[in-house]
Order: sequence, then structure tokens, then C-alpha cells
Amino acid sequence: MKAIKRLQQGTVNRTIKYAEFQAFFNGAEEIFSAYFKRDYGVSPPIKVTIMPGGRMGGRDKRLIEIFFGLVPYESIGYEDRGLAKDASFEGSRTLLEAGPCLVYQRADTGDVYCILQPATTDESKVDEDMVILDIVSKPCRLNALADSHWRDLLAYRECTSINGSPSRLQRFRCSYLRHFRNYGRNRKFHPAKVPKWIGQLLIITASFALGGLITTTIEKRVFPDVIQAPAGASGSIKPNCIGSSQPMLPPKGNLKPSKLGKKTVTP
Repeated sequence: MKAIKRLQQGTVNRTIKYAEFQAFFNGAEEIFSAYFKRDYGVSPPIKVTIMPGGRMGGRDKRLIEIFFGLVPYESIGYEDRGLAKDASFEGSRTLLEAGPCLVYQRADTGDVYCILQPATTDESKVDEDMVILDIVSKPCRLNALADSHWRDLLAYRECTSINGSPSRLQRFRCSYLRHFRNYGRNRKFHPAKVPKWIGQLLIITASFALGGLITTTIEKRVFPDVIQAPAGASGSIKPNCIGSSQPMLPPKGNLKPSKLGKKTVTP
């Protein structure tokens, strides 16, 4: 009976994952269109395509692709020689760059693979074929992760495109992804270059350092040091000795018996 219950529960969990991804699938175009308009304005010089169902017809309900399209960047001349003697053809060729792509791929288990693919040309390629951003076991979290994934896509575009001009923050973001995320190269999976726990340790350390800096800045601005030396004093203020561990010494000189509280005895 317990085996049957586990089987039923597994089926229910998978069905729930499918439904959660379908909800994200249905709203993906609206979500990423809003991000694109926010960052590039109303009439941008570049185009992004949001394709629930994939670029190959849009019929795969397990796939969402957000990608920058083909961009021509140069035209070159070439000569094509045929098989016949002294036969040739001269023409021109336009070189294109394929923009980067953000992919959401739902696996059969219901988990969702979030993948970045770099910008490429016919003549140039980056070291990796893809970067695995996340493997989301709860697809209901995709709406919360979408903005971060979109910013990863923008940083990756600026760092891999021949027309890219990344900011310092985008360079740092892209470098973090390349070192702390699993990636693919030459159709093979590779683990992250830096172990995950080191990345988490660096994040915690940076958080504490930033928190300390913010606290110090607030204390200096909100609670400035208002202690001043008294008028006419040439030196610094002497510290108060109350609570000191050193005992108070008696004054010099002989004390009278009466002051010490002792009675005198007369013969």
C-alpha cells in the first residue's frame, strides 16, 4: 500500500510541476517584453525575440527561448571556383552575428533547466557553448528568478557580442557565471571551475563586509562625535578612573588615630 501511495504522490508532483511551468510558459512573452522595454526603451535599435514553444515553429510546450536576432556586421567579397576548368564565380557575402539566447527547457521529471547560450559569429566563438544558470525543481519559482536571468542574459550579451560594451558590474556578473556555474563545451558537460561552497563563502564574506561598511557610515553621519575638550585645556581629556581595577592609594603623611577611627587607651 505504501508503494502505491508513493507512486500516486510522484505522479501528482510531476503533474503539478508541469502545470506550474505551463503557467510560466503562458506569461513569458509579457514578462520579458516588459523587461526589454524597461532596459531598451520604446524604440530600441536592437530586437529581441521571445518564443514560447521555441524558434522552430513554436510548437514545443516544454521550451521557451528568448534570443537576440541576427545582426549583420560586415560584407566581404569572395571567389567560388567550380569543377570546370577556368570556371569561377565572384560575389559578396554578408557576415552575421547570432545573438545570445536564454533557454528554459522542461525535463520529463518536471525540473526546468535555465541555460545561457553565447553570441557567435562564423569566425569567432567563446570558450563555452552554454552556461547552466539554474536547475529549478519547483517551477513556481521561475517568475521570481526571471528578472535575474534577464540581467544575466544582458551581461552575457555585452561580454560575448562583438558589439558589446559591458559595464564593470556586467563584467563581474559574467565572470561569476563562468566560474561558479556548470557549463558545456564541445557538446560535453563540465562542472563549475570553482566549487559552489567557495562561491557561497565569498558571498557571505562580502555581505558581512558591506554590512559593516554601511553600519560605520550610518554611525558617522547620524551619531557624530560631539565630545569636545573644555575651554583653555591644552591636552586631551583625561579618562575617568571610575571602575578601574587599580585601588585608590591613601594620601601621604601620618594620620591621627582619631581620623582612623581608633580609640586611644590611657593608663
